[in-house]
Amino acid sequence: MKTRGLFATAAAALVLAGCPQPDDQRTETITDRDVLTARAELHPAAAAALDSGNISYRERDYERALRHYHEAVEIHGDLAAAWFGIYMAQMALDNPEAAEAAMEQARMHAPDASLIQPDPDMPVPPDHPALPDTLP
Repeated sequence: MKTRGLFATAAAALVLAGCPQPDDQRTETITDRDVLTARAELHPAAAAALDSGNISYRERDYERALRHYHEAVEIHGDLAAAWFGIYMAQMALDNPEAAEAAMEQARMHAPDASLIQPDPDMPVPPDHPALPDTLP
C-alpha cells in the first residue's frame, strides 16, 4: 500500500517535471489541475500507455506494466514518469540492474525532480541494490 502511494506521488511529480517551473515543486503542492495540465502536453498514446502501465502495476502484473511503460517511452522517449515506471516494475521483478538503468533515464529526463535524485547526505544501506559506483 505504501509503495502505491509513493509510486503515484513520484509519477505525478515526474509528469510535472517536464512542465516549465522555476524550481522543483514540493510534492504536497501538486494539485489535480497541475497533473491535468502536464498530461495535456503528452502525446495521447503515451499518456494511455502510462495509465495502462500504472493500472497493471497496481494490479501487480509487473510484466504487463513493463510492456506498457516501454510503449510509452517508444512514443515519448523523454517521459520520465514512464522511465520511473520501468524502474518500479523492474524492481518488483527483482531486476536491480535494469531498474537502475531505467532510473538513470528518469533522472536524466527530470533533473529537477528531487524525489528521484540521489541525496549525497543520505547513507545507502549495505543491502541496497544500487551499485556503489553509481552514487555521487
